[in-house]
Amino acid sequence: LAELQVRQINIAGGEPFLHPELPQLLRHIRAKQIFCVVVTNGTLLKSGRLESVLEARPDVLAVSLDTLEPATYRAIRGVSLLGVLEGLGKALEEARRFPEVSIQVSAVLSKANIEQFISLVDFCRAIGVPIGVAPMHPTYAGNGEPEGLTCTEADVPRLRAVIEQLIRIKQEDEGAITNQIPYLEGCVDYLVSRKLPEGFRCTAGFTSIMVDHELNVKNCPWMGPVGNLRTQRLAGLWSSEACNRQRGDMLNLRCTKCWQRCATESTSREWVESLMQSAR
Repeated sequence: LAELQVRQINIAGGEPFLHPELPQLLRHIRAKQIFCVVVTNGTLLKSGRLESVLEARPDVLAVSLDTLEPATYRAIRGVSLLGVLEGLGKALEEARRFPEVSIQVSAVLSKANIEQFISLVDFCRAIGVPIGVAPMHPTYAGNGEPEGLTCTEADVPRLRAVIEQLIRIKQEDEGAITNQIPYLEGCVDYLVSRKLPEGFRCTAGFTSIMVDHELNVKNCPWMGPVGNLRTQRLAGLWSSEACNRQRGDMLNLRCTKCWQRCATESTSREWVESLMQSAR
């Protein structure tokens, strides 16, 4: 990756804290001077793993947190909220010794937490933690709609009210929300009808790539693999016919049509730049 001049590596799940060699992996990434983000569901932040991960100094440790309401959190995530909040508190306390590590929150907006979302943002602002917002997406496996979380036309007024508040907060306090305003503005249409802005083209295939736990290489989580690193080199796959064909499909939206930040924050390159800036 370093030879290919990769600027950023995101480690997400599954759950990264389950990997027994996560700290060693992070140290290796940082030794190559590559910006590194770890996204965790927060359930293992109270374990003994946290200190070793922070000592490896990822640039960003992002905790998935969608609501402060215990019942809603359990309905969405299937686990207790208390342990995650305690883990977040521990991460903030431990991170005082590692000021170069930015603790952030990653939140998914869905039907289940519309009324609770601004309270979550206010909580993050109160504890000095930037928050990034993303709309609920269809599941990767089978492209199904998550039951009980999918918005309808009836939710539009409430969704618009939340997005308007998020934009006001962003305008008042640039660092509080890591999203760009055009991205926030596009969330309502995507949540309700999976509609993307007119003229939108996905550039993610030109600026990012995904490697899953089986070393399959993908342009996009919803697309099939273009190869596997067990038998092929990433440099060859990056310039392969299969990869270029998928890039063309993505540019022309012959795809699932997502509103993920890697594809839609103006351009993927601008998204990377803004994320790096938020961690400084």
